[in-house]
Amino acid sequence: KYTLSCPEDKPDRSQPKSWRLFGSNNGEDWKLIHEIKNCDRTNTHKPIIVFNCQSQEFFSYFKFVQLENHSKRPEAKYEFTLNHVEFFGEVQKL
Repeated sequence: KYTLSCPEDKPDRSQPKSWRLFGSNNGEDWKLIHEIKNCDRTNTHKPIIVFNCQSQEFFSYFKFVQLENHSKRPEAKYEFTLNHVEFFGEVQKL
């Protein structure tokens, strides 16, 4: 599981809308472990949302790739706004 926290005061800013989460153990070979399409944070009224990954593998590195955000401004197409990201799971020596 992982959580994303975005500012509540500006729900139409650059909060992630669609993204992919990848995992790796060497920082070079990446495996897709979660994908979200069209997450509507503006209607959740929660500052933190928990997402469930179905992967049973362990990873040392994570890569977050935003595909789209909630901004209506074309110049903000590649921006993203997050307060924090938090990962949950087991720690294992690799």
